Amino acid sequence: MNRFWSRIATIAVATTLLGCSGATEPLGNHAEFGRALWLARRPQAYSFDVAITAFFSAPGYVRVRVSDGQAVDARDSSGQTVANFNLTIDDIWNNVEAARVRNEVNAIRFDERGVPVEADIGTWANDGGVHYSVRNFAASR
Repeated sequence: MNRFWSRIATIAVATTLLGCSGATEPLGNHAEFGRALWLARRPQAYSFDVAITAFFSAPGYVRVRVSDGQAVDARDSSGQTVANFNLTIDDIWNNVEAARVRNEVNAIRFDERGVPVEADIGTWANDGGVHYSVRNFAASR
């Protein structure tokens, strides 16, 4: 029954947000809508690849496995463990939301599940910008 009410809430939020937008605006640019999709559908276990571009960033994608909402494994493209890498999709959305409050969301694109496939946030002029690229998202259970 909880899942039912969660979906109803998502529809209500989506309808409200769509009513506030112009007819020509793409849905993928509405951070609130994307986050609502994610919160309504997020699995507790999943995996994804993420590349992070910032003032100081490591090259390439990191493969992350998440279980019970926590990152449990992260590996670089050669299969080596990446220590202290605990980024989840929830963390990306939290960072986007914090940037939205500061009016620093440069671009956001998400898929039909609310997975942020591209998120560019922060002020690049003072080296505070971050770009997340997510691919190969898959729910595990």
